[in-house]
Amino acid sequence: MECSRSRATQVAHVELERDASKQLQGAAMEAANRGMRFINACMRMNEEMQQLPQLTAQVKELGRKVDEFESQLNRLVPR
Repeated sequence: MECSRSRATQVAHVELERDASKQLQGAAMEAANRGMRFINACMRMNEEMQQLPQLTAQVKELGRKVDEFESQLNRLVPR
């Protein structure tokens, strides 16, 4: 009788360990997936940040062209 209780207890412990192992593995996979999403987001942001100097130059050039247009318009259209 004592032997069967001991065996049942051992089986229960093995099942608990198996369940805990599955939960831990699932949590680790979820953490890895979140980490990869974060890394990918950082890489996309880094690529976008590298384009900022070009965008800044384009905005400055557009501003110069708008100023030039206004200057020519002011010369052509009397106020």
